[in-house]
Amino acid sequence: MAKFKLLDSDSEFVFPSQAKQICIGDITSLTSLQNMYIKAVVETKYNLVIMPNYKRLKAILEDCKSKDKITVFLFGEYAAHFEKVKVKCEVVIFNAKLEKSTTFKTDKLHAFRLNIKPTDVPLADIQARPPKLVNQTQNASTSAAVSNTTNTKSPVKEYMYTPLADLQQGMIANVYGVVSYFKPPFRARGTDYCLSMRVIDKSLSNDGLSCTLFMRDKESLPHVLSIGDVVRMHRLKIQMYKDALQAVKHPGFASLVFSGEKGTGYKPRSSTPLYTMTKDDEKKVDELRKWKNVGEEGRCLSSIKGSEYLDISVQIVAKVAIPSINCIALKVWDGSLFNSSLRWVDTDEHDFTWDTDLAEKAKGYVVDVWVYDDHVESVSNVKVGQFITIKNLHVVNFETNDTYEIVVHGGTKFGRGVISIPEDHPAVSRMKRLFNTAEERRQESGMNGDGLSLKQKRQRGFVTTSSMQELDHEAGQNDVCMQESATIISGHYEIKVKTIKDVLEKKIPNLSKIRAKVINFEPSAVNEFVQLVCPKCKQRAKLPTVEKIEQGQFKEWQKSMLLMLAEGRVENEASTSTPKKASDHQNKQIKFECPKCTREKEAGPLMHYSYSFKLIFYDCTDKIEVIVKNEAAAAFLNLDTSVSVENLIRKKEMLETIMTHLCPMKLKTASEEHLKGIIQEDERPWLDCCIKGNLFRRKESGQMRYQLCDTLLVLDDFN
Repeated sequence: MAKFKLLDSDSEFVFPSQAKQICIGDITSLTSLQNMYIKAVVETKYNLVIMPNYKRLKAILEDCKSKDKITVFLFGEYAAHFEKVKVKCEVVIFNAKLEKSTTFKTDKLHAFRLNIKPTDVPLADIQARPPKLVNQTQNASTSAAVSNTTNTKSPVKEYMYTPLADLQQGMIANVYGVVSYFKPPFRARGTDYCLSMRVIDKSLSNDGLSCTLFMRDKESLPHVLSIGDVVRMHRLKIQMYKDALQAVKHPGFASLVFSGEKGTGYKPRSSTPLYTMTKDDEKKVDELRKWKNVGEEGRCLSSIKGSEYLDISVQIVAKVAIPSINCIALKVWDGSLFNSSLRWVDTDEHDFTWDTDLAEKAKGYVVDVWVYDDHVESVSNVKVGQFITIKNLHVVNFETNDTYEIVVHGGTKFGRGVISIPEDHPAVSRMKRLFNTAEERRQESGMNGDGLSLKQKRQRGFVTTSSMQELDHEAGQNDVCMQESATIISGHYEIKVKTIKDVLEKKIPNLSKIRAKVINFEPSAVNEFVQLVCPKCKQRAKLPTVEKIEQGQFKEWQKSMLLMLAEGRVENEASTSTPKKASDHQNKQIKFECPKCTREKEAGPLMHYSYSFKLIFYDCTDKIEVIVKNEAAAAFLNLDTSVSVENLIRKKEMLETIMTHLCPMKLKTASEEHLKGIIQEDERPWLDCCIKGNLFRRKESGQMRYQLCDTLLVLDDFN
């Protein structure tokens, strides 16, 4: 029979005389708990599981002293009795049985678990009671007493700390140390976050102790912000890894982190809400600060002289996401001036989110930092205006030896990462001292943006989003005055004009604007701009020339296709011996049947008129071939799709005149230098065009193709 008692809240637990209490955190091996008891609080209780052959209940217990946790499984009558116990109740378990936890890798609670069955020998003895209640009158009468005895010190548990050199395999130890290396928390392969660091002290100042800590909650890891921080860790487990000692967390692990700077106080960054802090702890922190002398100045942007890796603290002035390359670009400053040429983010392509007030202070001092891959997530949560420390930042040559790019590569090797730092961090104090003199130094050096292009002003922070629109409007008006476009673009006002070279380098699909001149077009005969297309099989056929239509001259296959539509009647002119001339059919519309779909005694679908041609543009940077077809062509040339004989004759003359105006001389084989000279001197108009880039696939191959869209030709002579 199961030994189980449910006591009143005022009752006391009864223990055998030989019983000894053991804390959950002290259970470090698969030893017998006979004649030992655990005193804990029920933190979590799961539903009772009733099966035909057994009952089972799972609960999580928290030690009343050490706050360590362990899982307990109860079976049979124990499970049925424990089902009456509520969360927050106190329990005592005597003579429990231990087993290895099969869920430790996922829940990280404890390496072992308690298993309590009615068949165990000896039987486990369980006592449970609700928490003691204090009524309102007692509470009111004692509140004054409590307030008057705040100066009475409650007993504080004393901890023993082991020098790092005295650590041995298998120990559960408390340590103090100074961080000599760390890798910011990163998501491991599972659900946990990992922090890797190395700590040193007076006894072990060379290699130090390697610590690899995993936690489901990132906030439960030590809050290390920089090398030189002083860290206190309780309940570290020491093990061997690759012939060296390694520290990992043990159940009940807790940590405090202090700034390594002298005179910064003793307010720790804690991984747990409850912790003890004594005068002895303050003394240990002071000793380690003095020993390590971590108050030295950190690196700044002006100290960078060439390609190198470094850790640096900065403030974010602006940011923009670039999903196409899995990157976030940051504009940052630290009050010092980076003295070399830099790779900048294209502000024509990407609009930054600015802190405009901060940008006014930082103008001329900002640099661009490219953050890639797994660091994008952490940076996306950081707001403009915040201070950050970038670990393992890489300054590397870009294209030439005189130009650099500043990059945070993917991965976490060498501690690489981006972490937020608070306003009271020593690095922030150093930056603020430089911020206070930034304006004075800018005026002394004449760094006011004069002589820079609009794009360069945007890159260096002299122009932000709020003022960009005004300058863009000004610049746009000046361009139009100097070189008026013969087209207008319907919509897409947010897209900026790019050079053809830049468009060809963009990833597809894309939508772009260009300003260029027509240097060639295909087909060369404008009457071939119109084709016949079958709506069913997509068969294409050339349209008979206007002269042949006017004279009634058709090829045999064209005769078989020719139909005359008038007054709702369909007359098959192929049945007549002599086709009627077009002049005999004024106001009638010519239609053709599809020769591929037409069968004997069964008419095929009528073919549609379709516009399709190519324009080859050039803007002194490169050439691009753009397809103009269907509705986009009709809109571009101000045509309609209902083509009559009269329209064909009139439209041909109009098309020839338009194309002669757009491209008076074809420059198909001209050299690059010759093209530039002709384009800059001749009178062919500039065209602002909107084009779509797509990948055209045929069988296994793929080819980029650009099509005109939302562009209208505006020529005063032809309206």
